[in-house]
Amino acid sequence: MPIGVYQHKRGYRTSKPRRVAVQVIGPSIAYLPLTRGLFAIIDAEDVEKCSQWSWGATSSPHDSTTYARATERILETGKVRSFTLHRFLLGFPETCNG
Repeated sequence: MPIGVYQHKRGYRTSKPRRVAVQVIGPSIAYLPLTRGLFAIIDAEDVEKCSQWSWGATSSPHDSTTYARATERILETGKVRSFTLHRFLLGFPETCNG
């Protein structure tokens, strides 16, 4: 496989996501840095899984909710797919369209 390309578990060939520095703050809690100076609190057991992506803070257009979101580009089609942190941690349910 060429450098900078990896095989995603769902069969997509995507550009490799950037790794981010996650700060473990206790035996079971970690801070995941987002954009805009924000962070998400995650379980320490999810650090390895989440640190493979660069996460951003996205505001909902409907209310004042802020979500952690990452994106990936599918190289074969050139399309960009985004996904939220909570769905990512739940295992990408098929209804996840970004």
